[in-house]
Formats: sequence, structure tokens, C-alpha cells
Amino acid sequence: MTEHISTVVKHYAGKVHSWDVVNEVINPPDGRSDGLRNTPWLQLLGPDYIDLAFRTAAEADPKALLVYNDFGLDYDTPPQEAKRKAAFELLQRLKASSTPIHALGMQAHLNGNETRFSASKLQSFLRQVADLGLKILITELDVILFCFLNVRMIGSSSQPLPPVYPDIPMTN
Repeated sequence: MTEHISTVVKHYAGKVHSWDVVNEVINPPDGRSDGLRNTPWLQLLGPDYIDLAFRTAAEADPKALLVYNDFGLDYDTPPQEAKRKAAFELLQRLKASSTPIHALGMQAHLNGNETRFSASKLQSFLRQVADLGLKILITELDVILFCFLNVRMIGSSSQPLPPVYPDIPMTN
């Protein structure tokens, strides 16, 4: 793992703005108390592989922004609340260990039909992340519409789509 990270990051050092060093390691349904996804890296190296990946990337490109990236952090649902909690706790542990991490990347795979959104809960989570001294990046952004409707129905309904995301005031 370290050889791969070092080789790739050194090759592009100084040419990229940021690295998604660790991607999608949170999955509370796997049943671990720390919420980590049960991956081959976790099985082989234990949870410290995450810190090791960031330290290796930082050594290979000291000026790059190093990012933990994940999806499923947007909505006000029990699974996504559990994922936000586990992601925040991971970020706290990394910061407490002086891991060279600079940002949280949010993949923001949004569903136009989803109405379970809480601006205040998302804002609170983002504020907690920012209070750790981390930047917040939207690393991916897509909106899926009509995912539960028959394709023949698209454009045939006289009913407007419900508003899903109100303005989110981002204040300090």
C-alpha cells in the first residue's frame, strides 16, 4: 500500500491540488464499534492503515491537500446519521493522532425525490468538521431524479417536483 501511494503521489507531486487519500472506509452496517468498513486493508493492517496512508501521501507530496472522502452524509436518516457520527469520530481520532489530514470530501450523490433532509443537522455536522480545522470539499455532485418512477412518466405529470433543498445558510 505504501509503495503504491508513494509512487503515484510522487509522480504527480506539485501538479494536483488535493488527494483523496482514503476513500469510503465508513460502513456502520459492518458492525464494528468504530464504524469502519471491513476491507482487506483493515483485515491485513488494522485501523492504523488509514493514518499510514495519510502519512505516506504527506511525505510524497508535502504541499498537497490531503482528503478523507465519503458518500452518504447528506440526509436525515438513521443510516446516514450513523455514518456522519462514525465519520466525525474517525476525523477526530486522526486529528488527535496528528495525522496529516486537511479536508473532508463529500460525494453528495443526491436524490431529487428524497425529502428527508435537515439543513440544521447537516450544517451542525459540517461545523463540527470545520471546528477540527478541516476544510470541506464537494468532491462529487450528482442529482438523480425520478429514480422510483417509470421512465414513461417523465414529463407527463402535471405535478411539480417537491422542493427538497431549501437555502442552507452557512454562517460562522
